Amino acid sequence: MKQEKTGLLVIGLLLVAVIGISIWSMEPTEDILTEAIVVANEKFTENSVEVNSETDELSMYVPESFVVVEESPNNVILSREEQQYILFYNSFEPVTSKLNYEAASKDTDSLVLESFEENDRFGYIYITSEEANDKAFLLQIGVGGVKITTISSKNEILYDVEQMMLMANSIAYKDK
Repeated sequence: MKQEKTGLLVIGLLLVAVIGISIWSMEPTEDILTEAIVVANEKFTENSVEVNSETDELSMYVPESFVVVEESPNNVILSREEQQYILFYNSFEPVTSKLNYEAASKDTDSLVLESFEENDRFGYIYITSEEANDKAFLLQIGVGGVKITTISSKNEILYDVEQMMLMANSIAYKDK
């Protein structure tokens, strides 16, 4: 009888410890969103990465784990595992364009809307809650006339911000 109580006590303590560690190790959403702004700004100000992919209208950097699924005028659809990324570009908009940022700024429910300017370039990060899933975020990264959008989880958002800003920064239009 005493052995059963001791066993239950040990199991109870282990369960409390596991729950405590899980709660302690979870980073608050606000901290992740603040860190996402920092990552976006760092990648925006970095030198552009080497281009490794070309379409009919542009060349760009595509991260190793990403696959170009479809190309059409003004759009490139990419995927990584089960996640899709939509890259929209307007070659008539300069790298200083604020058009996409201004469109995003009309959303009064955004969690993050931050802009960056450097060397005659304009970039931004926009994050809002995904309506269909409260554990997901609509993430948009833009540089000039380029914007990349995806639905990201809390665990993946920092990775997505980094890769998307690297892609947006790398766009070079071909002469027609």
